[in-house]
Order: sequence, then structure tokens, then C-alpha cells
Amino acid sequence: MTSIEWIDGELSILRDEEIIHVFERGNEPRAVHKHMCAWVITNFNSKFNGDPEALWAEAKFSWISMTPETQGFLFSLQEKEDQMVKDIRVGLLATLAGYQGVQSVKDKFAEAIRSVE
Repeated sequence: MTSIEWIDGELSILRDEEIIHVFERGNEPRAVHKHMCAWVITNFNSKFNGDPEALWAEAKFSWISMTPETQGFLFSLQEKEDQMVKDIRVGLLATLAGYQGVQSVKDKFAEAIRSVE
């Protein structure tokens, strides 16, 4: 059975629990990649014919077909989300720094917090 899932932050196609394709971000901005992944997820069951590149090309066309205003709106939403991630990361790291505990344990949590994108 073929399915689609997020694995380690990447949208992937699986067949019988084996990864057969990963939709990597490449050079496109995060907002574009996010839209394309959402399109693939929404249309996977009706559009996937065994060719992930054709599916990805259709997703890209859906982005290109949007008005510049809609694209701009999605870019601004992504910028707000990115800023929110940064703000939360800074706040959590500051709280962690003030927490009393073993430094090696705190370092593991700090590394995990820094890894969130």
C-alpha cells in the first residue's frame, strides 16, 4: 500500500512502510515548499499515479497559478511563523538557562530547542 507521511520533517511517499520518495525543499522558499507539500497531501489519493515528480510538478503549477497577492500573503504568514519560532526558542532557552539542574541535562534540552525550525 502506498501512503504519504512526514518523516523527520520531510514529506515522504512510502510503499509497504519503505520510503520510496522524499519531497526535498531544494532552493524554493519555505512558504513555497509548505504550499506544495500541502497540495501534495490534499491531492495524493486522487492524483498520484506512481510518478512523484509529476505530482510535484502539479504542486508547483498550483503555486505558480496563484495570484501575486495570494503568494505574498502566504510569504507574510510564513515570515510571522518563522519569527514566532525564533521568539519561542529565545524564551525557552532563557528559561532553561535560569533553571537549576545538571548542565549536561540542560545542554541536551538546549540542543533540542535549537534544532526546532
